[in-house]
Amino acid sequence: MVLADVRTIDDMGRIVVPKDVRSALGWEKGTKIAIYICDGVVMLRESTPGEVLECECRGGEGHIPC
Repeated sequence: MVLADVRTIDDMGRIVVPKDVRSALGWEKGTKIAIYICDGVVMLRESTPGEVLECECRGGEGHIPC
């Protein structure tokens, strides 16, 4: 599935994740989201309790590939 949209950052620095994207990912109000920035790309994914956030831009076992 591919979903694409363009959103505007508001005065408070917020971006709304479109409902169809949230629904496709099962994200509801209160879902914790991990944010990664790597090589100019922003990635969002659901965070799990107690996880240590890591990102290795070129990939690697146990890391989020960017």
